[in-house]
Formats: sequence, structure tokens, C-alpha cells
Amino acid sequence: MIVLSLVRKGYAIKALLTVFSSALVIAACSGYTSLLDDWYDYQQRLATPQQMATYSFQLTAAPQLPALRDLRLETATLNLSLLDSLRLDSCQVASLIAERNSSLGRLQQGLLRYYHDVQISTALADCAASLQSAELSQRLAAAAAAKQANLPMLRAQAMLQDSALRNTLSSGKIALQQPDPALFAPLLQALELVLQTLRTNDASELPTLADLQLALETLDNGSYSGQLWRGMFEQQQLLEQLSPLLAGIDQRAGCRTAGVPERADILRNVAIAIFGAQLQPRLALYIQQGEALKPYLYELQSLDTHPLMNSYLQQLIDQPEQLREAVRTHAKQWQVLFNACGFSAQQQQRN
Repeated sequence: MIVLSLVRKGYAIKALLTVFSSALVIAACSGYTSLLDDWYDYQQRLATPQQMATYSFQLTAAPQLPALRDLRLETATLNLSLLDSLRLDSCQVASLIAERNSSLGRLQQGLLRYYHDVQISTALADCAASLQSAELSQRLAAAAAAKQANLPMLRAQAMLQDSALRNTLSSGKIALQQPDPALFAPLLQALELVLQTLRTNDASELPTLADLQLALETLDNGSYSGQLWRGMFEQQQLLEQLSPLLAGIDQRAGCRTAGVPERADILRNVAIAIFGAQLQPRLALYIQQGEALKPYLYELQSLDTHPLMNSYLQQLIDQPEQLREAVRTHAKQWQVLFNACGFSAQQQQRN
């Protein structure tokens, strides 16, 4: 078997690496990366021994994050009378309301606005419990209850509008050349802080503002997740488009007759050294990191109320399994050659 075992971290394979030399000219295209070089090289090495023509890969556009104009939600606005607000000077909520009403506060959007909403909601309830005026305390408690009831909608709005989260969920302009655990870890840490903020409606459970701001900066400035999404989507297509070169490979290799022709040995080396030793480990890392992101995507999906965003999140959730299935299908096609020729992945390559 080319795929010896399927484990959590991907496909394990034992093989020696054979170095081939060839010249390949590739036309430039939108979103082109050296990742695509590898796939064209693999196609060339797969086609040449079979005397088959190569062709240009046709990549469809990756799923697109819904536009902000299509994600509008109606949320209620909490209003306190000027007289009541002037009587709250002894409470923390007074400074929070003043901050919200400032020019900068009115411009605040996304996760930072929701963070402030949770602070206001908790502070309103705390203030209502501390006031001596029963009448004002009752009105403030009602306002706190209304604010608390509106938090789920405010949370959904924050998710839809936040630029850092949108950047993280958007497909990148290019595919990731090589998944890197060291670059992936800060992405997960930042997402954990974002979800810690989104899953709470009590200020005592919020992360520090500084930590949240740093997490949002990491997500806003990062391109890793976008390139990961695009790489998963594109490589699934690449594997599927290589299928014609593997269909009937056992007949073209000549192993249905007596002996093992040289072209069959060359193809076996391509399977082990290129697909098995170079492409498969990278695909396994793609799948592993896609799977690691799924719990965060599921939680975002559970917190959202907009069908367009939930549908898009489901597409991201499905990508690792779709890529895994494409890898499985590709490996099974190679297995037809191995069965016909009596090859095994453990055998040393023949010269």
C-alpha cells in the first residue's frame, strides 16, 4: 500500500527519496505559488513514462466570505434618560457609558464593541444592586436585563463585522507553500481568546482588554489561515484533476504481461518518491491543521444567527475531510499499479 496507515496526524509512509531531473516551463497565473510548481512537476513525471500529454490545471475560485452588506442584523439600542445617567456617577457604568458615547466609542465595531457591551451589561446590574433609590434601581435593573437579553444578537453582530475575524476566515490570495506548526500555534491561541470573549455574557469571564487586542492584532495582520483555506481547496482540485493520468495506469505500465517493464519501475518511483515522500506529508499537515481549526469553526457556527455566515463556516469545516477523501482516492488509484506489478512501498527503488 502507498498509504500504509491513516493516523490522526495524517498518512504514514516509508520510502526512499529518489531525485529526478527535468525541465518544466510553467505559465504564470493569478495566485501562482511554488506549491503549484510541485504539482506540475508531479504531473510531468506521471505523464512522461506513460507517453501521455500534460495539461494546465483549472482551479475554480475558493468559497468567498459573505460580504458585509449581506450580513446585516437588527439590534436593539439601550437608552437611558439624561437625568438617570447623571445619577450614576457613583457607579462604574457611568464611565463605560461615557466611553461608548465618545466619538471613538461610537465608531467601535466588532469584538471590541461586544467586549464593551458585556462590560456595560454587567456594570448596569452591579449598579442597580448598589443604588439607594429604589425607583432608579428598578429602572436600571430593567435596563440591565434588556441589555443582557440583547447580548446574543450583539455577539452575532460582532462576529459578522469584526475585521480580524473576517480576515481569519477569508480565503487567501495564494496557497500556503508548507504548513508550519510554529506559525499555526499563535493562530489557535488568538482564536481561543476571541472565543473566550464571544462565549461569555459576564465581564468577570472576559480576558484582559490588552490580551484581546493583541489576539485581534495577530488575526488582523496574519495571512496564514487564509492561505491554509486556499491550499486545502486547491489541492483537492489538483488531486482530482490528476485522476485521468492514473486511470488505466496498470495497462499502460505493461505489468499485465510477463515481467516488469522499466516504465513500471519509473512510475513506482514517482509514487513513492514524489507522491508518498513529498506531497503526502504536506497534505497530511494541511488536513491536520484543518481538523485542529474545526472546533473553533463549530463554536463560531453555534454562536452565529446568520444563515449565510453559517453556510460559509460549514464549507470551511468540510474542507479537511474533502481533501482527505481526495488523497484516499488518489492513493487507491496508485494501488492498482502496485497490485498489478507486485510492488510494495517497502521495496527499495530499482535503478
